[in-house]
Amino acid sequence: MNQSSTILSANVTLMVKDMDRAVEFYTITLGLKAGKRYGNHWAEIEAPGVLIGLHPKPKQMPDITIPDKVMSIGFLVEDLEKAKLRLSDSNIVYYTEEDSMMSFAMFEDPDGNRLYFSQYKK
Repeated sequence: MNQSSTILSANVTLMVKDMDRAVEFYTITLGLKAGKRYGNHWAEIEAPGVLIGLHPKPKQMPDITIPDKVMSIGFLVEDLEKAKLRLSDSNIVYYTEEDSMMSFAMFEDPDGNRLYFSQYKK
């Protein structure tokens, strides 16, 4: 008989070098809501539809360089131009892309994690 455990919740965990800097970036720079924080061990950032967990990179975890990082977190925005202005005002370098349905502003957090804002084309 196969037994399974019920999943209660889920989150995306990002490894960070400086907890205070990471929390400031996600809350002040991006405007997301701070959740629970346990000192410099764990901080939760609440985004619509996803919980982002910030965790210090363990010392024993090796630096693994993956060309063209395979994971990113996207934030659907109402007004991409305003979102890009927010990035510019915070001196965050971004680049833009488009496909047939959406426009994107791609950028990184202070630890190099890939993020993007997106908006459906009108």
